Amino acid sequence: MMNEEDTETSNANYQKYKKTIEDDGLIEQVVQETKDE
Repeated sequence: MMNEEDTETSNANYQKYKKTIEDDGLIEQVVQETKDE
């Protein structure tokens, strides 16, 4: 069993990881749009 602190830490890391992926996806999208012009 994970204790409460580990759960909160992994949850925070997951949120950070998810945000990084979303930011990367956004950057790639902008790059694609820039190439099209």
